[in-house]
Amino acid sequence: MGDALRSKTSIVHDDDLKYERLNPAPGRWLMRRVGMPMAIAGAALSALALASDRALFGSGYLLGFCFVWSVTVGALFYLSLHYLTHAVWSSVYRRVVEMLAALMPLLAVMFIPVLFLSPQCSRGSIRTLCGRIR
Repeated sequence: MGDALRSKTSIVHDDDLKYERLNPAPGRWLMRRVGMPMAIAGAALSALALASDRALFGSGYLLGFCFVWSVTVGALFYLSLHYLTHAVWSSVYRRVVEMLAALMPLLAVMFIPVLFLSPQCSRGSIRTLCGRIR
């Protein structure tokens, strides 16, 4: 078993001290080589869909946003219930729920296109809304 672990590690020499460090996860390579080009292609296709039919793109974006928002709010509710009741039984998958709840700041930024793509909100009504907040 020691040989199997040693084959996955590399030794780094620093001031006569030896540190064993695991090699980077293979998922990083997959994310860089496959994930980023797919994200760029998705952004390009979204821009093309926005240019061709703004109302259809807006309704699709709103549907996707509402789905991700409901999952995030559900995870936040579950997490608050977990901490409120000091539950021990759910600590196994608490980290997954925390990861889902951590999307809240990103979704706050992703809500901005909903304001501009919604047919009820024209630029004049957004300025009026911002004027009321001040």
